[in-house]
Order: sequence, then structure tokens, then C-alpha cells
Amino acid sequence: DITERKQTEEALRQSEEKFKSLANLLPQIIFETDASGNLTYVNQQAFTVMGYADGEQVIGMPSLTFHVPEERAKVIGNIQRKLAGHPVGNPEYTMQRKDGSTFPALVYSNPILVDGKPAGLRGIIVDITERKQAEAALQASNNRISQLLETTDQGIYGLDIEGRCTFINQSGLKMLGYS
Repeated sequence: DITERKQTEEALRQSEEKFKSLANLLPQIIFETDASGNLTYVNQQAFTVMGYADGEQVIGMPSLTFHVPEERAKVIGNIQRKLAGHPVGNPEYTMQRKDGSTFPALVYSNPILVDGKPAGLRGIIVDITERKQAEAALQASNNRISQLLETTDQGIYGLDIEGRCTFINQSGLKMLGYS
């Protein structure tokens, strides 16, 4: 009687379908690699973000293909530490698309364990281009404000809620006789 086996196979197929469907809904890249670092799974977003056509052969490619060459040694070191069970955090990398263009990303990953031994990595890649642009715009704005505050001949200061000085520009220090 193979009924039980067929039911188990159908449950597994449905579970895999559900996983793939959910993974394809996410705006991040979902990936898995084998122990050699070759891709064994990517979601639909990987094709879109990395510039590959639907159905183009990506499975089996080295995951390092998607990292800029100058960071590959760092990536290999982090993968080795991760597979050895050492914390790496969630490093920022520069990812490289098929056409050679790049984008900043955070990579979150964990080892895939089979019988307690690392058999690859599973993770997500988050494009942080917008965050980087916002950080750069904020830094530029802060630099402009700092220049304005330091070049004016008016004394400008800031106080916290308890009346303590949190900022004073050079003109304010000069007016008060401080260096």
C-alpha cells in the first residue's frame, strides 16, 4: 500500500509550493547555496534585481559572481566563519548585476545543516540603495548646516530640556570669551 507515501509526497509538494510562492512575494532576494558556494535556489526577485531573464541559468552559478571582485576575499572569509559557526553579523556588500552595475546590500544568512554539518547557506539580500542615498543626503544637509552655523558672525547655541548647552558655534564661544 503506497497511499501513505503518496500523501506524504503530496504534502511535501504543497509545502514546497507554498515556500516558493511566499519567497516570490518578497522584495528581497532569497537564496540558497551548496557547501561549495554554488546557488541551489533563488527566488524571482533575484532574476529581476540581478538583471537575468526568466528561466536564464542561475542555479549552479557561484554565488561570488554576484559580489564585486574586490570584496570576494572578504565574502569568502565571512562565509567560512559563518559555516564554522562563528558570528559574522550581517555584513554590507556591494552586489554586482549581470550588466556590471552595482548596488549596496545587506546580506543575512545562516548555515544549512545536514546531520549537524554545514551543507550550504540560506539567506536574503536586501538592496539598501535608498537608505544609502538618504544617509548621503542627510550628511550633505548636516555639512551645509554646520558650514552656515560656523560662518555666521551671530552666536548660535542649543539647549537641552534641562537648560544645558548642547551646541554653540565659534562666534558664540568668542562672544562669551571661550576658545
